[in-house]
Amino acid sequence: MDIIQMIETLGIPVAVALALGYCCIYLIKFINQRLTERIDELRNILIKLIDQQKLMQLDIKKMEGGVDDIHNNIPKWIQTIIKLIKTGKQRRGPR
Repeated sequence: MDIIQMIETLGIPVAVALALGYCCIYLIKFINQRLTERIDELRNILIKLIDQQKLMQLDIKKMEGGVDDIHNNIPKWIQTIIKLIKTGKQRRGPR
């Protein structure tokens, strides 16, 4: 259907309303497509960030375990060092 024939048969207000409706539908489809692509990109970024955060939590737990081991064993190490120092003095004898 020719545009001029459409205007002649339907009238200017109806033709303009149809044209605006078509423009709105085209614009909505365009925006949805762009937003969907961007949302997918952001979703992928979020998944990568969550994975990295989980890896960091695992690393922190490993470090905490090592720190706890050191913290719990320091008194034992000090006692062992003191015993070694005392036994070393006894073995040397007076000078």
